[in-house]
Amino acid sequence: MASPGIDTCQGTFKLDAHTTLDLAECELRPTLGAALFGPGNPAARLDDDGFWRAWHTPDGPVTLRITSRRGGFDATAWGDGAARAIAAVPAILGVHDRPEDWRAHPGLARWARDRSGLRLARVPWLCDALYAIILQQRVAYVDAAGTWRQLLRERGTAAPGPGGMTLPPPAREIARIGFEAWYRMGVDRRRALAMCDAAFVAPKIDRLFDAPRDAIDHLLDHLRGIGPWSTGMFLGWALGDPDAVPVGDLHLPRVVSKALTGVPHGDDDKMLALLEPFAGQRFRAIRFLRA
Repeated sequence: MASPGIDTCQGTFKLDAHTTLDLAECELRPTLGAALFGPGNPAARLDDDGFWRAWHTPDGPVTLRITSRRGGFDATAWGDGAARAIAAVPAILGVHDRPEDWRAHPGLARWARDRSGLRLARVPWLCDALYAIILQQRVAYVDAAGTWRQLLRERGTAAPGPGGMTLPPPAREIARIGFEAWYRMGVDRRRALAMCDAAFVAPKIDRLFDAPRDAIDHLLDHLRGIGPWSTGMFLGWALGDPDAVPVGDLHLPRVVSKALTGVPHGDDDKMLALLEPFAGQRFRAIRFLRA
């Protein structure tokens, strides 16, 4: 039951011949597990009770829960952004994705079969996704995830509805965080500036959810601290681009080389050459290899 004063929206998404949603074989954990940004994220959870996410929408804060059931999915949202969140559920579950376009490389056929429930999600919490990518620049993933948890513990607020979720700080507060506070959270000056710049244009980032590719590239190209690696990460992990490739990653070239050649050495040029047979589906290949 919704708390007094909290708007609630519900939606049911069936997987049958009478629906426009093609979500057959979609599974929550492989599709949305990466959206958790490390264990213990106060704004995201995936457990036996479904997938939970709290964030700030242009309409206001929201908590969303998606649960799977036989033949489909149920979604409930609480807060001023509830209607907007429910409308975004098909994209969150990868309705735009076309896994049937995949033509499995013989060396990846087993990976593809084992992860047949993986869809490439397009998430509406785009500012949070970009913050997470900025925090990961030049540091270990676990350290970046730890910074995010600390940021939410110190500056987050209670999210609407049940679930005990925490809202990340709104963009206006992130833009005001000083260098000393960032330093205490393990964030260097360069990443702190990028976080502030992203927060200043948060409304524009939110609008990228339905934007054409040229508008996405234009905005990202003009953000301080956002280069090819960050752009590739954002396109793939946040916007579900099946062909995105984050170049400049310390570990990814070695992962790709090890999986496809058995040799755990490589650079961006070698990685791009190895991924060339998957043109159009290179990010999906990366997801299979990294899963």
